Amino acid sequence: MNRKIWRGFLVGVLLLTVAGCKEETPPRLKMNFVCKAGKNGIPTTYALTPIGQKPVIRWVSKYFEGSGYTPQRRCEEVTQKMQTAENNGVLNFITVGRENNQDVICFSTVKGGKCDLTLLTLKPNDSAGKAVEDLLNFGAAGPIEQSSSGPSIDFEKWVKSIPSEK
Repeated sequence: MNRKIWRGFLVGVLLLTVAGCKEETPPRLKMNFVCKAGKNGIPTTYALTPIGQKPVIRWVSKYFEGSGYTPQRRCEEVTQKMQTAENNGVLNFITVGRENNQDVICFSTVKGGKCDLTLLTLKPNDSAGKAVEDLLNFGAAGPIEQSSSGPSIDFEKWVKSIPSEK
């Protein structure tokens, strides 16, 4: 009888131990986004994080100026979109899509998902995949994970990989 009680006790302790070993998800990196002059005075979207100020996009192309979208204006508008996405919890994955017959870089709430928020429109001859690859190389985050819908990059992981700037 003692063996049965002892065995039952051990099974109970084991079950409680396993139940208490849940894998905890680390808290999300808190980010605020600002547009300000970066290196050489170039309008730059920065992610302000507890681990440093990370330059996310440098706005050098003047392609859209004829439409009134100077690098400064694009910086301000996209930076605001990124802050809105962060506030709404959709700043999860960078991916590509099409909007108004143009390639776009956008955010998706799920890996390999559809565009939930357009980040920026690409020039007509730009390859969306190449643009995302260039963006990643800027941050040196490593390989692009390809899905059936296009590249899908974990935004937070990518931001963490970008060297901080003052």
